[in-house]
Amino acid sequence: MSIEIRNMKQGDVETCGRICYEPFKAIAGRHEFRPDFPTTETAVKLAQSLFASTQTFAVVAESEGRIVGSNYLWEYDAIRAVGPITVEPNMQSKGAGRKLR
Repeated sequence: MSIEIRNMKQGDVETCGRICYEPFKAIAGRHEFRPDFPTTETAVKLAQSLFASTQTFAVVAESEGRIVGSNYLWEYDAIRAVGPITVEPNMQSKGAGRKLR
């Protein structure tokens, strides 16, 4: 299975938001923490905001034509920030996260 990295497109935002929401919610639930994002819509809004920002560079990981993860490079000052890096749970430990970092 190959994993390719490409620039995010507007049509990718909803999928990236869902992929951001689901794994973080599952981890929070297992540890009885409050989730980082209360709803899928909240995570989609974050993905949209990051995608639309001129100070953020957004990429997705694709496998067999399907988006399996995403990452963002925040370029708003001399010190850059990375993340959130997200990977679908069934694709974790298969190299997508490593390629996204």
